[in-house]
Amino acid sequence: MAILGDNARVRRVLHAPTYSFLRTIDEGSAAETKLYEHTVLGGLRVQKSISVLGLPDGVARSEPRLLESMDHPRLIKVRDAQWDPDYDESLKVITFTTDYYEGQSIHAALNEGHAFGTADAVAIIDCVLDALHYLHVSAGVVHRDVKPGNVMLNAARNQGFVGDFGSAAHLDADSQQVDAAGGTLLYRPPEYSSGLLDARSDLYSTGLTMFELLNGPFDYQALDGNVLLQRVEAGKPALTPRHLRFQPWVSPSLMTFVRRLIATKPESRFASADEALRSLRGLRYVDWTPVSSTEWIGKWPPRQVSARQRMLRVSSEHLGGRNVGHVSVTAATSMDGGRTWRRYARFARRAPEVEGAEALALVFRDVEAAAQSVATR
Repeated sequence: MAILGDNARVRRVLHAPTYSFLRTIDEGSAAETKLYEHTVLGGLRVQKSISVLGLPDGVARSEPRLLESMDHPRLIKVRDAQWDPDYDESLKVITFTTDYYEGQSIHAALNEGHAFGTADAVAIIDCVLDALHYLHVSAGVVHRDVKPGNVMLNAARNQGFVGDFGSAAHLDADSQQVDAAGGTLLYRPPEYSSGLLDARSDLYSTGLTMFELLNGPFDYQALDGNVLLQRVEAGKPALTPRHLRFQPWVSPSLMTFVRRLIATKPESRFASADEALRSLRGLRYVDWTPVSSTEWIGKWPPRQVSARQRMLRVSSEHLGGRNVGHVSVTAATSMDGGRTWRRYARFARRAPEVEGAEALALVFRDVEAAAQSVATR
């Protein structure tokens, strides 16, 4: 009996399905993402189909082997890629197979209502900047589509992994620039209108991603796509300053860091992902985590667990009776992991509701200053 010579049999073996479909994770206008189980090796895999039709310079289309060769712990590893037979060839749709991340994407987590603590948000952006440094320097590639949907998370949602390289392109060896193409409108940098991008363009998109980690998701439904497009075409940020107001609990050091990432002019941003990463790792901030819409728990120092680590609490309450229309903000500290609390009486504030955010921000700043002034070693 012929085995290797039986072409039909060989074709049947090679074409036997390797992945068993489980469910659709995301079905957007630009990409379709599905979860599969590997039927031979076991384990979960993600397949994402994207069109590279309008990206002739994209490495996914011009040099797909580069994607397989890229190796960094903060990059999503491309396990397989193929032209998708379910789409017309003219659409140039590639299906990439990658590992599955239990924490899903930042975008999915935010849509679930997950509130990221400050330290977790910083840790995730640390991972993103580390990955971008590798892409820009070692691979010579600009991602061009950094956004919450393209950063996957571990189960604990405190580590990030950059993926979806459908828009990624090689930096020109001389100019260190790439054509302005691909990307997602909301996260496109102002220089997109010039027709050229560079490594600092990825930093802009990273800054908006960090803003959402700290602040919560943008109100996408309230944004007018035509207005966003007009602003980007005019060389402006897609979002206006009113969309970029920080929540009261975001520490000033982090506000300054994000604002530098999203500066309108590239020369006002960090010069590189590595410079941004070194700056991020030197910041001082309290690790605030929203417990509810009116209560926040903080830790100082954020990551250093010691006998002198302080827990902090800030609460806001709408008053009634004679004080109706006012808000009361109180604060407390604990040195025993939250078992007992001592009130910061001098930081308590009462203000009209219209000034509630300002009063809340002042209490956060007072509490942070008090906590950071005490030795922790």
